Amino acid sequence: NGRHYKVAIVRTKTRGWGVFALEDIPSNVFVVEYVGEVLTIAEGDSRNDSMYQFELNGYNEIKYLIDAKYYGNEAAFINHSCDPNLIAVRIRIERIDQSYYRIGLFSKCRISRGQELTLDYFSGKCKPKTILTSEEGAVKCFCCALNCIRYWPRLDENAVDNASSDEDNKENYFAKLKE
Repeated sequence: NGRHYKVAIVRTKTRGWGVFALEDIPSNVFVVEYVGEVLTIAEGDSRNDSMYQFELNGYNEIKYLIDAKYYGNEAAFINHSCDPNLIAVRIRIERIDQSYYRIGLFSKCRISRGQELTLDYFSGKCKPKTILTSEEGAVKCFCCALNCIRYWPRLDENAVDNASSDEDNKENYFAKLKE
């Protein structure tokens, strides 16, 4: 329960605020929970600002999202990377509505002291990932990863994978932990 590793929110040169490890973080451990207001999709859409919103993909549809804009923690400042060191994992809790769960961020690899914590914002969100050019009004990616896609994909509502690969990611993630 709770964060076990010290982190700091720091202003970066090109990516706004970011979260950095203040101590070494081992591979395959819980790092932080993504917290905020739980809203319906309609409530989230009415805010006209999805910058800090994390959709909770249900089995058949997306009903809820977590909005960390007004009420959140350090996880709201974790930047995108095309080669992230964190993975988002669904954490089921006892609720009647199975579309509601919590989001735990776990380390995919060892994270060294001073290293930025990063997450792939687009994992499991769209298929295929539509790469945009700067002329098309895309957001430039500043992650500098070797496999960087250069521009953020456009999330096409018709291409949303409601089953989401997050569930597969969780299965694969915990299978690796058992090895």
